[in-house]
Amino acid sequence: MQFMRLKPWIDKSKIDFEWLSDNPNAVSFLEEPDNWFNINWNMLSGNPNAFHILNNYPDKINWFYLSANTSNDVVQTILEKNTAKIDWSRLSSNSSAIKLIEENLDKIDWDYLSANKNAIHILEQNKEKISWTYLSKNPNTLHLLEQNPDKICWSFLSANTHPKAIKLLENNLDKINWSCLCMNPSAINIIEANPHKIKWEQLCVNENALHILEKNQDKIVWKFLSLNSGIFEYDYQKIKQRMVILREELIASFYHYDRLEHFNSLNACSLEDFFGCHS
Repeated sequence: MQFMRLKPWIDKSKIDFEWLSDNPNAVSFLEEPDNWFNINWNMLSGNPNAFHILNNYPDKINWFYLSANTSNDVVQTILEKNTAKIDWSRLSSNSSAIKLIEENLDKIDWDYLSANKNAIHILEQNKEKISWTYLSKNPNTLHLLEQNPDKICWSFLSANTHPKAIKLLENNLDKINWSCLCMNPSAINIIEANPHKIKWEQLCVNENALHILEKNQDKIVWKFLSLNSGIFEYDYQKIKQRMVILREELIASFYHYDRLEHFNSLNACSLEDFFGCHS
């Protein structure tokens, strides 16, 4: 279970629960009684940390969003058992669903697959089907892009998190798509060096840009910020409380009468001997 809370400077009243429902760090917050009925089940269906909720409420699942859910539990427990409900275009982008993809290549959307970071072996075996536009944002295909620089789509490369892609972008500032770049968590140095180029809507989803956003709260678009995993921090008080409960449960389990009787049979001593209780 997550134990997360909103950072102190985040105004809860401005949070958009539709977008928040897709935020991987928001699950424990959404499970709080005051927030539960604000959940957007379409967006939650794509949340990789919401498997335990989705598994308990299968009637609320949106299969379009679930098909792109990268949780291994979602893929193995729900999607693999309900292949007729899968949206195959969405699944083609799912980096955790390679087994399903390999078993259903005739259903694959090659545009979306070209952006799938774990599908490189499939793409290399089917180069004629590659979408170079989508491939340009795939962090595991820099070797292919370097071999085919004329096929690079600079807008999509602007969203590529690989260090080599960032270096390419630094050397080609005139080719950058700043809307895409502002969402790129690996490009924060380029963003900070070019504040006049910032696209604030897109920056709001960048998990590494919270320090910029905190200083420019008047420019925040709150529905997009609601999607940003960086708006949450660990709630150490709740973690501490949970650890106390676990400790008490562990102690209670250890000292349960049946367990002590088991020790008694092993050690051929009475409970009185075990506790050192002698008259």
